[in-house]
Amino acid sequence: MTSVIRGSDNFDSGTVGSTTYGAVGTYVFATRDVHNVTEGSTYAGSTLRPAGGIRYANDSADDYNSWYITRGGSYLSGTWRAMGRCNPTYAGSNAMSTTSFVRIS
Repeated sequence: MTSVIRGSDNFDSGTVGSTTYGAVGTYVFATRDVHNVTEGSTYAGSTLRPAGGIRYANDSADDYNSWYITRGGSYLSGTWRAMGRCNPTYAGSNAMSTTSFVRIS
């Protein structure tokens, strides 16, 4: 493959950010056990846990298109910035907000 250099750009020797789980500069899809998350705001990792989504599918037409957020693992370390907003209208004790976060320290 031919190298392409434009001005000071040298793509062969560029620095790539860390891909180590939980390192500063990495992203995580996480859930917070409170009702609101505001984009751009920072949150302690001790309030965030990794999350994922499951599509629940069975023979019931009502449940076939249901999505559930799952959470697990340990609470995170460091300080994280929210990259999305969650303001659930359901205010029950099981409500949680889920979005992407980037670790800033």
